[in-house]
Amino acid sequence: MILDITERKRGEEAIWYEANYDSLTGLPNRRLFLDRLQQELKKVQRSGKSLALMFIDLDRFKEVNDTLGHETGDQLLAEAARRIVSCVREYDTVARLGGDEFTVILPDIAEPENIEHVAHSIIRVLKQPFRLGAEIAYVSASVGITFYPRDAQDVDMLLINADQAMYDAKAHGKNRFSYFMPAMQIAMMDRLQLGKDLRNALELQQLEVHYQPILDLASGRIVKAEALLRWNHPQRGQVSPVQFIPVAEELGLINEIGDWVFRQAVDASQHLE
Repeated sequence: MILDITERKRGEEAIWYEANYDSLTGLPNRRLFLDRLQQELKKVQRSGKSLALMFIDLDRFKEVNDTLGHETGDQLLAEAARRIVSCVREYDTVARLGGDEFTVILPDIAEPENIEHVAHSIIRVLKQPFRLGAEIAYVSASVGITFYPRDAQDVDMLLINADQAMYDAKAHGKNRFSYFMPAMQIAMMDRLQLGKDLRNALELQQLEVHYQPILDLASGRIVKAEALLRWNHPQRGQVSPVQFIPVAEELGLINEIGDWVFRQAVDASQHLE
């Protein structure tokens, strides 16, 4: 009977661990992270202190996965997790939300300068070479930082704010950190609307291809042409590819748009023959 209870208890503990921890890194997963963040917010509310939340995304991780394989990518993620943990205090929470996204909960913040020290440390250690068996890989980190209660009053907004700050760090060159600013919310809403409009741009025939001729300098003849994609938005006017191509990549529309551009270019070349 005692043995049966012991085995059942072990089984329950194993199930709980699998439900709350990331199997690759051993870090808390999204479920446990959200629970801990909620608990930390309650503590902060009672103590009147501040809490910081970091959102960390590995720059160029996809390149490692694509060139060296997923197994090597998993090794890098496990090592990245260990490096991040080495930069924080024992009672801080480092979690893996999925993919190459990590979060850090830093309660009991006395001075904002302490957060900058942690951010700089994380960026520094993740920039160091990753020796993965016979391979060496290089990544960096973009880090977004937000504070409770200064920037948000609940878990959902804290996550949104930290995510937006991280995207700001990426937009300004990567391998850096950014603090959340209220203006980022406006930029986020504009980006969301741009994404919604882009989903319908093909169907509404708002995209068009312009062709830039390329000359042979010796003969002066046109030998080929470069296809340039343009978006004629009904309200925004001409939207720069610099703005909408990254949005297309995030939404998974880039292949569909690329195929459409290819078909347009083929049709145009056939009319020239």
